[in-house]
Amino acid sequence: MKSLPFQASQKIVNEIEATFTVELFMHPTNDFVMEIMRHGSICEVLEPQSLRENVREQVNEMYEKYKG
Repeated sequence: MKSLPFQASQKIVNEIEATFTVELFMHPTNDFVMEIMRHGSICEVLEPQSLRENVREQVNEMYEKYKG
């Protein structure tokens, strides 16, 4: 994500060892949610809460498909 930013407004706001936090100014789209999910468990949405819940719902739907 450092070498290939999600979006032009991406700015690293915190970096500690192998973890960093980025800030973006944009309207989240379904394509953006899929881009987040492409990174799997190494990527976590902290806010806004609505985007975090959207990603959680997508992960739960995927889990339901593959749990059995």
